[in-house]
Parts: sequence; C-alpha cells; structure tokens
Amino acid sequence: MKYLPMLGLSLTCIATANHPPIMKQSGIVHLNSKKIEGTCQVSGTLTSQSCHLNQLIVYGDATLENTTVQGSTNVYGYLQAKDTRFIGTVYIKGNQINFHHVNANRVCVDGQQTPHVKISGKSHIQVIEFTGQPGRVLDNDHQVKQIINHK
Repeated sequence: MKYLPMLGLSLTCIATANHPPIMKQSGIVHLNSKKIEGTCQVSGTLTSQSCHLNQLIVYGDATLENTTVQGSTNVYGYLQAKDTRFIGTVYIKGNQINFHHVNANRVCVDGQQTPHVKISGKSHIQVIEFTGQPGRVLDNDHQVKQIINHK
C-alpha cells in the first residue's frame, strides 16, 4: 500500500495493486481543475470547480461547479451543483438540494423531513426518487421527466 500526498493539499491517497486510489480528506476541501480516477471521499465541506471525479462520497456539504462525476455520487448532507454532469446515480441523504444547469439520470433522495429539490437553468434530470419522506421538487420549467414518492 502506498500513501501519497495529492493535489497540493494535506490529502492522503491510498492505492493498492487491485483497486483505484481513494482520496480521503476531513475538513474544508477545495478542488480546482483536478481529475481523480478513484474515489474522492470528504468528511466536512467540499468545493469542486472544473473537476472530473470518478466516484464521490461526501459526509457533509458539497458544492460542485463545472464538474463531472462519472460513477455514483453519495452526499450525506447538503448538495449544490451548477453546470455539473452526473453520469452515475446521485444518492442524497439530506433535505436540501439545489441544481442549476445540471444533467443527471437518476437522483435518489432520503430525507428525514420533507426534502426539497430546487431545479433551475437548463437542467435535465430523468428521475427524482424520494425513498424516505415524500419530497417536493421546485421545477418551474418541467425539467424532470419522472418524480417518484415512495411514502
């Protein structure tokens, strides 16, 4: 196993022969014009601008701008995304989500209270699925093809 400093921050990158690297960081993390081929895992607050991420896990708040996430996105807190593309499924355990000019196939929201998903700009989202409490989608331009409330 190798431990490497990455991205000019005090990040730790853990890589093994059979698995892509996992970048783990706690606290306030700013990524600018970075490509992370493995999993990016943050406990705290993440701000990402002009990045390409393979897989994203955030325990806290995430603000993404002009970012592409190739695999799954898991956010346990608040998510705000602008000019961002989610290729894999987005899983959110939280109550507040803001999308502006976002493309996503599937967004799954599990909120403890009534979750709110606000969509603006020219966003295109195939499915928003509320798996916990029934949620509300604030979408004035009808940019979501399907909304599923399980309760």
